[in-house]
Formats: sequence, C-alpha cells, structure tokens
Amino acid sequence: MNWTVLSLFLLIGFSSAGKIVKKLKDDNFEEAIATNPAILVRFMASGCANCDALKPVFKQVSALMKEKNLNCTLASINADSQVRTSQKYRIQGFPTVMLFLNGTATTYKGERDAVSIVKFIAKMTGPASTELDANTLKALMDTTGLKSVLATDGEEAIEKYEEIARKVYEYDFYHMAVKEAQKVFPKVGHNQAIVLKDFDEKTAILAEDFIKTKTTLRDFLNTHMFPTVNDIADNATVRPLEKVLSKGQRKGVFLFKSKDDPKNQEYDKEFRSVATEMKGPSVLFFSGNMKEPVEKQIAEILGVAEEDLPVVQAVEFKKDTMMYRYKGDINSDAIKSFMVKWKEGTVPRYYTSEPIPKDNPGPVIKVVGKTFKDEVINNDKHVLVRYLSLIHICRCRRYAVCRSRWSP
Repeated sequence: MNWTVLSLFLLIGFSSAGKIVKKLKDDNFEEAIATNPAILVRFMASGCANCDALKPVFKQVSALMKEKNLNCTLASINADSQVRTSQKYRIQGFPTVMLFLNGTATTYKGERDAVSIVKFIAKMTGPASTELDANTLKALMDTTGLKSVLATDGEEAIEKYEEIARKVYEYDFYHMAVKEAQKVFPKVGHNQAIVLKDFDEKTAILAEDFIKTKTTLRDFLNTHMFPTVNDIADNATVRPLEKVLSKGQRKGVFLFKSKDDPKNQEYDKEFRSVATEMKGPSVLFFSGNMKEPVEKQIAEILGVAEEDLPVVQAVEFKKDTMMYRYKGDINSDAIKSFMVKWKEGTVPRYYTSEPIPKDNPGPVIKVVGKTFKDEVINNDKHVLVRYLSLIHICRCRRYAVCRSRWSP
C-alpha cells in the first residue's frame, strides 16, 4: 500500500474553523502541535516511491473528515530536510503518520486507505465505541466487516474496552447493556465480547470477563481477524499475507498442493482440522493449489517447487525470514506433530538451495544452501565467503515488497 509526498506540502485540515495548515518545518513544528488539539502529521521523504499514492488518499481523508465533522488538522513535514524534528520523533521509515493529541504522539500502524485512517482519527479524538441496543445489533449482523461488541453494565469496563479499541484498527467497536445483548445472544454474560465477521462461523464469543480472563481481548480479536484458512488466490488474502511476508507481524503456515492432485480436497480437510485446533493470535494458515500466478509467486518466494508438492511450510520473521518444512503424508496427526515441534523449536530450519554442484573442484568452491553448514559452519579451517544474490524481491498483486532470503 503506497503513500504520497505532496510536491507543495500543502494540505487542508478541517476543523470547526476550516483552518488551512501549510507544510511544517523544524522551526514551527512544536508550535503547530501545541496549538492544534488534534493534528495528523505525515513524515515524508523526497523521492520516496512508496509515498507517491498518498495524495489521493489524503484528499479522501479530508473529504471524509468534513463529512463526519471530525475536528482534526492535517499536516506534513519533509523529514529529509527537517532533520531535528525527524530525529526527535525517531522517524525510521517513510511514510510515517503520527496523530498528536494535545501534544502526545501516537503512530498510526493501520491500513493505508482513507476509510481506515478516518476510523483511526475518529477513535482517537472521540468515543472509540458506539452504544447499541438489540435492534441495532441485529441490523449490524447483516453488514460486512469486522465488529466487536461488548456486553457490559460497567463504565470502568467501557473505558478499558475503548483503550483496546484505539489500538486495534481492523475492527469497529460497540458496547451494549447485558440484557440487550442477551436478547440476541442469550448465553452472553457481563463483560463478555462478541465478534461479528463475514467468514467462517460468522460469530465468536469470548465467554469470560475480558478484564479477568487470561485470554486477553486483543488476542481474541487477533485470532478471529482472518479466516481459519486463507486461500492464497483470493483477493481478500492480501492483508493476512502482508502481515506474514511483508510486516513480519504474524507467523504463517502454508499448504501448497499440485493443481491436478486428486487428493486436494482430502489435504484441505486435514489441514483445516489442524488450523481450527491450533489457530491463535500469532499464527495464520494459508492454502494454495498452484493454479493462479500469485500462488506460484508466493511459492517461489518460499522456495517451493512443483516437485516438492504437496508440502507444508512454516514461516516466521525474527531477525531474518526463517522457514521450516514438513514433507510427508498430509494428514492432521502428522501436521499437528510438525506444528508442535516447530513451536518447541526442535524443527531444523529449512533453507532454499540450488542443487549441490556435481563438479566443484576448487580452489574456489561453490557453496549452496544444502552444503553451507558442512562447508562453512563445520569446517575446521577459516572460510572466506562471497555472497551473491542474497535477496529475492517479488511484487505480488497489491502486496508491499516481499523479501525472502535464498541463502543462510
């Protein structure tokens, strides 16, 4: 998702007075955030390719803010030339968007579209949760999108709930009296949360007091944010894929199958069984048949070839993209065993690799992923290694650039 640098750095900020704010600089930045109770600032960089699409997005933000009568000012600053301010706020990537409320900064980390940005502004500058009754809840259930509904009779619970709402951008948040909620969900209790979604089982209930439970509400919301198994070929899978391959926010478990394998339905059933049991706030599950170009691109990024199929591959990002592979019978018991060992840290890391060279006499030998450990790590001599083509970069539909290391 792209962002924009405005060549004139001139943005209109809608407030009750319709105030216009020009570009900010080091010498007027602190004054601007001190005199505007709510100001959304974009830290930009000259020549930043990922910033180029922000101009139409922020025009839409301005229009939506005016439509919703949101009292927030929009502004931008060139972090390249205004070094003092960018260093003070530790700006490390571009674009960075921060909302300053009475001088206190909050970095926006949500989706980079106008609707999501305006939702963020609305949550931060006003009530983050809307009160419902039974009739409005029923109507809400027929709409699309992720929603969280808290059944509670306590003001303190609503305050804690709104603190969470301001940090979770993917959901719309609502609350209602317990008796009203029980007209629609008879078993829901005090301080229990309901998730409404348009996939899988459609509703999920955190059947414990969200303040007292060990399963935090935020973990519960993350668990139900995406389908149990995401179809790689589906456009809606862009966002969960991005969280694994681009942002490194979640771990991913991928099932790749041959498009002509007659056992594909059986594989999907076994894989879904494991995903249903083991899904959680930190791991996402994906399945692909290698039919569509995007499925082949993701497989290529993860080092999966046709001859490997069917295969299950786990991915996590620590300091680097780390991959773990299961190759064997695709059944729920075997996949679950692999998952348990992976979580315990006992599965060896998988490296993509070229074939082992047949003719490799030296004096300079070719090292590939499969021979790296023996030739370099376990060698009793000092080894000087020249690395070539370490990073493979691939653009997949609307994903941000996904990077995958082809060598240790």
